[in-house]
Amino acid sequence: EDGTYSMQFVVPAVGRWRMKLIVNGTNIAEAAGNQAAFEFNVADGPMRSDGLTLYVDTGNRQPPLACGTASDLIVQVVDEERQLTGKETISMRVTAPSGISSMLSFTMDESRAYVSSQYHWSEVGQFVISATLDGHDVRNSPATIQVSPQTIHLATSAIEWPTSTVCDAGTPTKFTVQAHDSRGNRVQVGGE
Repeated sequence: EDGTYSMQFVVPAVGRWRMKLIVNGTNIAEAAGNQAAFEFNVADGPMRSDGLTLYVDTGNRQPPLACGTASDLIVQVVDEERQLTGKETISMRVTAPSGISSMLSFTMDESRAYVSSQYHWSEVGQFVISATLDGHDVRNSPATIQVSPQTIHLATSAIEWPTSTVCDAGTPTKFTVQAHDSRGNRVQVGGE
């Protein structure tokens, strides 16, 4: 009754949009002395946790990874059309098998498609990596990585002899080798 009109709509994609309003055959913008259409820019809304994914870059190595090696931990934008602004509240945390938990600092790629942090696997066992946006897990988070000992390192390994180091010729004698890697982790499989 008072000549007030309203309209609700959803713009399907980001970009520059033009809207022409015609009421009773009259272009409202022209009638108001403006250009023939209203123009406006539509930007992406805020990033959501399901718009990011956690990725552990192991290079060409297949898990389990060797203790002492490093990997890039990456939080990447899922939609190739979107970018990070640098204002998102992203956090990455790694929990080691011993229970020690570390918050990681990271850097943003120039393309603004991902943030990454290099992490050195310092213990043997299962690590848990979690990445969140505003406290909500991103896709593939939490992730687990199994870390195994490196190859046998003679200087950190031990040999156990029987109580007597005297052996009789022709009589079987036993000794035990406790294999360790260069970090002192017990190697429990294989051997070279």
